[in-house]
Amino acid sequence: MDGGYYHYWDFENRLKNKSLGRLLAFFGDETFLRRRALAMLRDHYFPPESEAGLNDLAVDLTEGSLQDFLNQARTLPMLSPVKLLILKNANRLPAGELHRLSDYFQHPAAKTVAVFEFAPDFNPKRPRDHTAAEKNLLKLVEAHTTCFFFQHLRLEALVSFLQRYADSERYGLDRPTIQYLAERLGGDMELIVSEMEKLYLHAGAGGVVERADIERLSIRNPMATIFDMLDDLACRQVKSAHARLTTLLDGGEHPLGILIMLNRFFQQVAVYKSLRNKGATEKEILTHMRLQAFQLKNIERAHCNYTAEEAWHCLSLIGQAEEDFKSIRVSPRDHMEFLLLRLCARDDIASRS
Repeated sequence: MDGGYYHYWDFENRLKNKSLGRLLAFFGDETFLRRRALAMLRDHYFPPESEAGLNDLAVDLTEGSLQDFLNQARTLPMLSPVKLLILKNANRLPAGELHRLSDYFQHPAAKTVAVFEFAPDFNPKRPRDHTAAEKNLLKLVEAHTTCFFFQHLRLEALVSFLQRYADSERYGLDRPTIQYLAERLGGDMELIVSEMEKLYLHAGAGGVVERADIERLSIRNPMATIFDMLDDLACRQVKSAHARLTTLLDGGEHPLGILIMLNRFFQQVAVYKSLRNKGATEKEILTHMRLQAFQLKNIERAHCNYTAEEAWHCLSLIGQAEEDFKSIRVSPRDHMEFLLLRLCARDDIASRS
């Protein structure tokens, strides 16, 4: 605990000991840990057989109001003993609404777990940056909620966390390899975890990732990740996807690493479409695909922009590209650019017939 604020490890321990309480506040710019904490809350309160969709709700103060939040908070959960309600961008609460939030804190809903999420750039430990209204809000929240401050971890703690994460996902990464990856990429956990996943996919189940694999496959430019390019592909935005690809290749990203992630992405799209066609709920899809809700966003976009036939055709193109890399003496950059154009093209299937 640091000045009245708990950290991520405290969150894990208090959740395990069932001592979190029903009023929580999340601060800090380590968005990966914040999302992981929310995912752990969902897993804790909503086992697979429960009706999470009806009781896992959010109100964003950039679009909604405190009244929307209060209405949801005081509504009983549906077919569940508890409701999880998140107030996003809580720091944007108008000064005139502070007394209403204070009233709620005095008499919170008995069956609602409320999480007050402050924007990542809102630092509670820098009062000089806050307006008078924000200071009053912060004082009220500190007095009535359990506050967690999710910060970037120092190297030793970061490596320890990543080791636990890799072991839980069976990634086959030892501590020296993880430390080398963390030192190479800095403290951005979103980026590190995505690169760990890519390396695991390259090594295969039961495979071992070595330092040479990191040097050959791991990204060097943290400003342009493969996942940015996948977002563009999901919307078939060929110009921005091409710009991302150029940045990745210029930064030293190996084409094979890109192919691995492209293949995984379109496999996920194909599986998602199949599950949707069978009438699976979002929770069933997340469980089957072993994903968190935020990871579905670009898959859902691709679902809207690619037919099932197109998704399978993209997988065929990617498989052929890998074979061509091995058998044809061609510029990897030209080959990747051509592949990207074909993946985005809407008339490619028609041209095959």
